[in-house]
Amino acid sequence: MSERYRAGVVGDDITGCQDIGIFFTKQGLRSITASSPDEIFKHQADVLIIDTDSRFDHAKQAYDKAAKAVKALQQAGCTQYFKKTCSVFRGNIGAEFDAMLDTLNESLMIVIAAFPKNGRTTVDGRHYVYGCELAASQFRHDPMNPMTSSDLAAIIALQSKRPIHHLLLKTIRQGHHAVRRQIEEAQKVGGYLICDCETQQDLKILAAAIVNEKVIGGSSAIAEELAVYHKHQETVQSHAVLPDKERGILLAVGSITQQSKRQSAYALAHGVIHIPFDPLMLYDRQASEKMLEGCFQKALSHLLKGEHVLLQPDCENEKVTLMKTVGRTKGYDEKSVSKLVSTALAKLVLQLIQASNQHRICIAGGDTSARIIEMLNIHASELVDEIQTGICSSLSLGEPKLLMILKSGSFGNEQFLIDAIDYLKQY
Repeated sequence: MSERYRAGVVGDDITGCQDIGIFFTKQGLRSITASSPDEIFKHQADVLIIDTDSRFDHAKQAYDKAAKAVKALQQAGCTQYFKKTCSVFRGNIGAEFDAMLDTLNESLMIVIAAFPKNGRTTVDGRHYVYGCELAASQFRHDPMNPMTSSDLAAIIALQSKRPIHHLLLKTIRQGHHAVRRQIEEAQKVGGYLICDCETQQDLKILAAAIVNEKVIGGSSAIAEELAVYHKHQETVQSHAVLPDKERGILLAVGSITQQSKRQSAYALAHGVIHIPFDPLMLYDRQASEKMLEGCFQKALSHLLKGEHVLLQPDCENEKVTLMKTVGRTKGYDEKSVSKLVSTALAKLVLQLIQASNQHRICIAGGDTSARIIEMLNIHASELVDEIQTGICSSLSLGEPKLLMILKSGSFGNEQFLIDAIDYLKQY
């Protein structure tokens, strides 16, 4: 397609917003993530992405945030819209899907949750994580949003009354013309068309069929194939020249997924300085302040000497269970416990950035990333490079000037944190 177009994306967490945007950046489209609808009008970009930070909100609040974001994207002249979801459908899926269709006054959304390169596939409307049904995967025990169903239609129907249709693999593999015919049938009724998908080739077929569809929902994976149709030849971003290259790189891991645990262990085995803290002490204000001050002083000393530091709460299973148990006795629900930990980690990161004049950071965990971005008053950033599938770097727009890698806890291979250090050290 030769005509320049503008994509509008509404995501419910910062790492998800970034992982969809980088697929457009790779094709020469300037992509900006913003923390509020008003912020997008301050920047010129081909892809405008708004983070509503609504994954753990109540459904009505999530609906309202998504609707407000869509209205802003309409005003900005977007021609195609994406409701970006978690690749395992955590969050207010039906409510935010409805908000997009209602605001746009559109009848049908194409839904593609699969992300084959990261092990997420959909067969017969059921979702899988590396071949394991979603409800039997590690996400069944997610502390914030446990996934107890693998049926994507059932998950949407929890918050939406719109009709739901299925596009099966056998139809997709007949080619994009067969897909188009089923889309046209679904358009007569409206609602949501959930697409099966097992491979990147399935995504290519789907992209060819939906390239002109106005409303798309699901994971970021389909964007990789759709962006090809809007490719720009020119380079749209350049790296800033960042000072203080002699500083060590600051890593913070707030995620408790198995991937994050393996990545942390690999980094420590390769010389990164580990500075853990006991999350149980956060329930005692005086003890907490003393503990975090000790972590701060130790981390600062290593960073100023050019050594790389990994900050992390103790996230062994027994500790996580005990945190929840103690939290309940103090009136905390699981979401409040998680926010207590992510906020403490974010404050520590903020202190270290300011004290060490840090310009390069890597954060693992969507909630932790969101808290850090909020505390730093970073309202927008430009996506720069893909580091690994679904993980990218971004450069803050405005001050402080930071080159950041913000990633979902469940993405990246074992050596990711070491790769992140090597990447950040270049700039």
